Amino acid sequence: MKFANCHFHSTHSDGQFRPMHLARMAVGMGYRAAVLTDHDVTSGNTEFLREAQSLGLIALPGVEITCRLPEKGFHLVGLGIDLECPALKAFIDRLCDWRNVHTRLLFENGVREGLLRDITWDEVEAYNPGCRWFCNEQVFRAMELKGVFDILEQDKYFKLVFQGDFARAHRIEEPTAAEAISVIRRADGIPILAHPHRQARFVPELVELGLLGIEVCHPDLDETDEKLAREAAAAYGLYRSGGSDHSGVMGGCCPPYTAEGAWGADEEDFMAMARRIKR
Repeated sequence: MKFANCHFHSTHSDGQFRPMHLARMAVGMGYRAAVLTDHDVTSGNTEFLREAQSLGLIALPGVEITCRLPEKGFHLVGLGIDLECPALKAFIDRLCDWRNVHTRLLFENGVREGLLRDITWDEVEAYNPGCRWFCNEQVFRAMELKGVFDILEQDKYFKLVFQGDFARAHRIEEPTAAEAISVIRRADGIPILAHPHRQARFVPELVELGLLGIEVCHPDLDETDEKLAREAAAAYGLYRSGGSDHSGVMGGCCPPYTAEGAWGADEEDFMAMARRIKR
């Protein structure tokens, strides 16, 4: 059993459970610490941190940012970020604007094509209170709550609406890795390379940009990935982290992964990161 789960998502991005429920689940599963890392948004942290405190769960604010080097895309976890940092807030607002414009574009095309019925964008927002970030999960959740959609058909409609020819022709904008690392550090957080499957060769370049950590325990990492990640951590003095992401119970039992406690950070590794966070 790992001490901390430092990477998972809530209904504020593409997770299956509210932040407060994730805090309760983390405690119930035996984690002693946890970090909510919704994609490109921080709006779920307030609820998560409040519930974690009431439960005695050690918790830090977090985010996961999708970004790019010219030749490769990455996900970076920002662990222990200052949620009130003006630079971070402006950056997250921009990411949410990009996401929401893109999702609404695909949504409206799906309506025109007759694939999405009996739902409006205003209703998508209304059925997802508190959300700043909207993707296919928020659309389908709204349709299910309104009673006009069979959630068992989500995979089919996801492929038609959000992965079809129209979607491929309209890609979402993404920040550079340099921007993402810079803003995480300006917010006094630790930028961590998430699930570095076949990405170890990019670590030196990312370290030059200010990377401070790497995930060494994640469902997407095979033995070779984990070995290279641990070697990179030792070579560059990086913090070691990890989490369950979309897998297991906290990820909505997303296949093919079902184990939960096996994914995360050891106590020594988590506390090393926590000590760096000054707030």
